[in-house]
Amino acid sequence: MSSITLSPKATLMYFDITLFRGQASLEEVPLKQLPEFIESLNQTIARNPRAVDAYLQRGRIYCLLDKYKEADKDLSAAIELDPEYADNYRMRGLIRLLMERYHEAVEDFTRAIALYSCTAITFGYRASAFCAMRDYACALDDLEHAIALEPSNARWKRRKSDLLRRLEGSLC
Repeated sequence: MSSITLSPKATLMYFDITLFRGQASLEEVPLKQLPEFIESLNQTIARNPRAVDAYLQRGRIYCLLDKYKEADKDLSAAIELDPEYADNYRMRGLIRLLMERYHEAVEDFTRAIALYSCTAITFGYRASAFCAMRDYACALDDLEHAIALEPSNARWKRRKSDLLRRLEGSLC
């Protein structure tokens, strides 16, 4: 079996998976086994087309493999089956952020926050989408929420500081 190398975007996704664990622990699957894991999930979905977690996990793997259209399709199926599960929206929002579909990403992150507002990473991702759309006021607001939820997380403070420096530089 050939080895799998993750792109920079997929590496972000892999770290996201390890930081925000779903019900199944994808982070315990070695990267070289991802194709086998997809096949196992395909079989699970064939046996039970309403297996929400299987769609979620397969969507995560497709994202790792830079197959964003497939990932988006699986996450959309998971949302259709369980529209009240915030992680489905957060994951689809991340995929749409990576696909540069920023408005759709903001919609998904907003829905995830409405369902479960205490995840700093969702506010951080939505801030990234707002930055890409040049809506810096909303981006700063989301980074403030992320900092409030995780005051010891230097990542959110650094991103806020970087954004403020960028804004100050553009005003000169």
